[in-house]
Amino acid sequence: MVLRKTLIVAVALCMLARSPGEAQSPGRALVPLLVAPIGSTDMTPFFYALRQGMFERAGLDVTVQQVPSGAASTTAVVGGAVNIGFSNMLALSIARQKGIPVQLIAPGVEYDTTAPNVALLVAAASPIKNAKDLEGKVVGVTGLHDLLAVATLAWLDKAGADSSRVKFVEVPPGTMSEALRSNRVDAVAVYEPFMGQIKAAGGRVIGKPYDAIGARFVNAAWFALGPWIDQHRDAALRFGRVISQAAAYTNVHYDELIPLVSSFSKIAPETLAQMVHVRVPPSVTPALIQPVIDLSAKYHEIPAAFPAQEMLIR
Repeated sequence: MVLRKTLIVAVALCMLARSPGEAQSPGRALVPLLVAPIGSTDMTPFFYALRQGMFERAGLDVTVQQVPSGAASTTAVVGGAVNIGFSNMLALSIARQKGIPVQLIAPGVEYDTTAPNVALLVAAASPIKNAKDLEGKVVGVTGLHDLLAVATLAWLDKAGADSSRVKFVEVPPGTMSEALRSNRVDAVAVYEPFMGQIKAAGGRVIGKPYDAIGARFVNAAWFALGPWIDQHRDAALRFGRVISQAAAYTNVHYDELIPLVSSFSKIAPETLAQMVHVRVPPSVTPALIQPVIDLSAKYHEIPAAFPAQEMLIR
């Protein structure tokens, strides 16, 4: 699906439930923020904080302009349509290398090898058991140059296969199960909820591609442009603190929040209940994002690696 620059505007949630958070000083004007979240379970801390009034108590008047993807969120920020966006670390690294002054202000989602939410799968009856078996075969990916595709290349190489002998083709995630069943592809690299759906249909996991990046790393984050942050540093920091405070709750209370998650992700509650739950770390640190930058450079998605510290809010 070709992404257009036009934003898909969603109605901001306006509920009055109480929750711990920063207190708003009486009489202090709220700082307006235009934020572009995506329709993903990664947004759980954001929408929880919005519903609970945490941004308002932190002195922020958040207006939501929901967009379909991280690419659209990045376009909205770079084009000046919104102040804060959400995107994956590969896209943000590419933007930074192109001279776009993106700075990370809050953690997005963390990959953890003990609870992987992405996988490389084959059909139940497939003879493929390991990376070497994929040589000469076709692997379906959601994008030829997205982070999961790059990670799959690295996983193949680390596992002793020659990744140049594996053909990658783009397959919409919703059709990957059928592509496996009809033998149009020999394996697929995909994320939740499609990973769980393929497993439920008999698909078999043969690898965890993100392990080629690291056992733990941040693969997406909230960001803004440096010039905007220079003028609104306090507001950016407050936004980041609210996300971290909300994540501390949502990380351990995900099941009770399934109705909320379903409302913004448009994923059925019964599907959400079976998915691997996303986790958001307390902060973005150089150690958690450097592995993505280094892998992006190794596989020529960016010209060269650079210190992760350069992307953090200064």
